[in-house]
Amino acid sequence: MLDLMRPLPQPPLDARLLSKALGEGRVRGIAAELDAAARVDLRRAGGVLRRGLRDARALHSRERRLVSDALYDGFRWGPVLEVATGLNGFDGRWLGWLALHGLDPAELPDPARWQRFVAGDLPLDAGVLAGGQAVWEVLSAALGDRAAAFVATSNARAPVQIRAQGLTRDALARELADAGITTEPCTHAPLGLTVIGSANLRGHKAFTQGRFEVQDEGSQLLAGLVPTDADVLDLCAGAGGKSLALAAAGAHVTALDVRPSPLDELSKRARRARLTVHTRRLGPRGEVPEDVKPAAAVLVDAPCTGSGTWRRHPDLRWRLDELDATVALQAQILDRAADLVKPGGVLVYGTCSVLPAEDEAQVEAFLARHPDFALDPLGQPELGGEVLRVAPDTHGTDGFFGARLRRRH
Repeated sequence: MLDLMRPLPQPPLDARLLSKALGEGRVRGIAAELDAAARVDLRRAGGVLRRGLRDARALHSRERRLVSDALYDGFRWGPVLEVATGLNGFDGRWLGWLALHGLDPAELPDPARWQRFVAGDLPLDAGVLAGGQAVWEVLSAALGDRAAAFVATSNARAPVQIRAQGLTRDALARELADAGITTEPCTHAPLGLTVIGSANLRGHKAFTQGRFEVQDEGSQLLAGLVPTDADVLDLCAGAGGKSLALAAAGAHVTALDVRPSPLDELSKRARRARLTVHTRRLGPRGEVPEDVKPAAAVLVDAPCTGSGTWRRHPDLRWRLDELDATVALQAQILDRAADLVKPGGVLVYGTCSVLPAEDEAQVEAFLARHPDFALDPLGQPELGGEVLRVAPDTHGTDGFFGARLRRRH
């Protein structure tokens, strides 16, 4: 069962840092305060942690990294660590995490119990591994026999993956290798590289000069469903990873979003990459500005539960109770997007979810409401067949769904 806890930072923490984390001092105290604040509302824990870690100026850089890793891993494996140590709450999660990083088990209240855990002799049910019985029930209903494998892979940390921009990935790999940064090609995304080990990517001149963007392979694959020989509307652009990928491939892109701050970030990224992406803000209820005209291609990377991204955002598993409202919002956005597709054009619908209610069922319902659209099969059996369907347990990527819908007239 310990295999489910990997990969974790290696080698173990050095003795001095480990001792500081174990004692009842500043590091452990700040960690306990941040953890308590984040658990007031598990569904919003990620934002609370990010802000808290940013403002924890009493922590040195290595201490901040330790607290960040420990707390986020506590959301991945918290129930498991509590079972393994026999302690409930923060102490169980904190001490269990330290034990995984070199703490002598003799420092634990029940060393024998920990040894049983390490040996795989301590029973852990599916609800514990998923983060709660309610989470497990949703997953098992949606994924069937795949649910356990999905949970195990989603409890790991996600790899850092990048997309070459304006050059081949082989050329980018060589440039990074010259700086001691090791990469390997992604399996499916033609411009994707996986970074091996830790690296200061944002300090490399290839990043500051816009020759790569950090982007999961699944996200790259979704962007690849959009034609790039035409005008493209990216209707839920966010900070614009897919907009940038499309612009780099030659598309004329207009990125839209309700929120101004992600669009500002997109503009900064586009300037760094020397790419042109036009940005427009949607109305407060998602209204499209009147001067935005229909396009040959519209991308809707819809708001979703984020169930495919638990490796990066482990707190999102507690947002599954928002599923019904999310599905309703997706339908509204799709209906609005349909009016923006020119006759003969395509609407690409995608989510970072593995739940059929947000994916295949959403597409089926859209086609029933819009008989002038039809599924444009992708013909990629290795990536899902007629639609894009990738996930941590099947492809080693974040979970993504994508469907291309063509308007007949």
